[in-house]
Amino acid sequence: MRLFNNLQLSLTTKLIVVSVVVEAVLLAYLIWNDTNLTQTRLLTQKQQEISELATFISATIAPALSRNDMQELFNAVKHIGKSPTIGFAAIKTLNDQTIAQTGVSQQAKPVNQNLLNYIKFIGRADTYQIVTPLKVDQTVLGQLYLEFKIDDVENVLADTRKRGIKNAFAIIVVTAIVLYVLLSALTKNLKNLTAAMTEYIDNKNITTPIPHSNDEVGKLSTTFENLMTAIRDSEESLKESQDFLQTILDHSPAVIYAKDKDGKYLLANQQLKRLLPKAVDNILGKTDFDLFPPEVASRLHENDKKVLDNKTIQLLEAVVPLEGEFKNYISTKFCLFDKNHQAYAVCGISTDITERIKNEKKIKDSEENLRSLANNATDGILVNKKGKHVFTNQRMAEILNTTVDDIIGSTQDFVLHPSEKDNVVQRFKRRLIGQNEPIQYETKRCSWIKKPVSRFQWS
Repeated sequence: MRLFNNLQLSLTTKLIVVSVVVEAVLLAYLIWNDTNLTQTRLLTQKQQEISELATFISATIAPALSRNDMQELFNAVKHIGKSPTIGFAAIKTLNDQTIAQTGVSQQAKPVNQNLLNYIKFIGRADTYQIVTPLKVDQTVLGQLYLEFKIDDVENVLADTRKRGIKNAFAIIVVTAIVLYVLLSALTKNLKNLTAAMTEYIDNKNITTPIPHSNDEVGKLSTTFENLMTAIRDSEESLKESQDFLQTILDHSPAVIYAKDKDGKYLLANQQLKRLLPKAVDNILGKTDFDLFPPEVASRLHENDKKVLDNKTIQLLEAVVPLEGEFKNYISTKFCLFDKNHQAYAVCGISTDITERIKNEKKIKDSEENLRSLANNATDGILVNKKGKHVFTNQRMAEILNTTVDDIIGSTQDFVLHPSEKDNVVQRFKRRLIGQNEPIQYETKRCSWIKKPVSRFQWS
């Protein structure tokens, strides 16, 4: 059955083949049964005819045998030999001595029981033998041997089989034609439905009319239409979600992408396309080796491999030559896992930090320049932020007779004379409201004096 199902045949052909095979088996059985019935009838009839002939002959020959009239016996045997059914006839004494015979014996097997049962038991043969006792007044004087052929029976049976085969062939052909017509009509809707399904799967465009009927095919068509509607709704919802996500990704200043284990891009935003050395219509399905120079692609591939092997979040910084200059990127890469917690892709978010690095360098250079100018100034410089000194130069340390490190982090009490503290506060407040105040302060100068002391006590 599995082999039959795997055959590349249409449903109509399969049904016709099954029907024809079943019908052929049934007709073969009917032919065989009809042949057996015909054989039984003919053999029974043959047995009856031969038995009647043997009885008649024995009644005729027995008196001649009792009179020992040899001429009459030879004439009787000769007459018997003219019968088309009898192939050999002989008269024998009880001690098996042949008195008269005609024809040539075929040494046929004797029929010592019911002819039909005997034939069924030993199988069909060409010639059979029957022995009839010759009696006069219940006295057995000899035996009559008759050998008969059943060629006429075989011919009738052969004709019966031929006629049965012809009739069976005619019935099978007619049945196949009727089945083909009926099944073609029944399967037409199913073929149309199958064609519509194929068109929808291939290009989502259905030109074949979907059949609608009250049978199982019609129910299947309704189910298919409902399934198409559900799939269409799901696809639209999925596309909306993808467009929503892609819009967010495309407007992100970072480069966002995802690649499978083979390095093929599954996801990419517009920022990645802008960084490519040459325009590419579709990044998806391509690898870094298709998009970047070999040395850059190799480095990116190695980074992805580390992430997939370690299955941890990796923070990587890379320098990539793009648009005639080197770009600095800091990337966060992590694995994407399936429902079995198996890593199937690596996702990355890369941010261009080239400008930030340049600005940091500019600020650092500016600070170094400012610090150099401040340290070489002839005036003292002191910067106070939220009550704490955050910057000073060497000249101010010299004025205060202390070190830069001691000044940094100190308060005004460390540098102002006590008498100036209130004045400084008041001037600062008036300056905040726009009044002009002199900028002149008295500071403290740290001096270390070595002075000897002596110990004394009193009571």
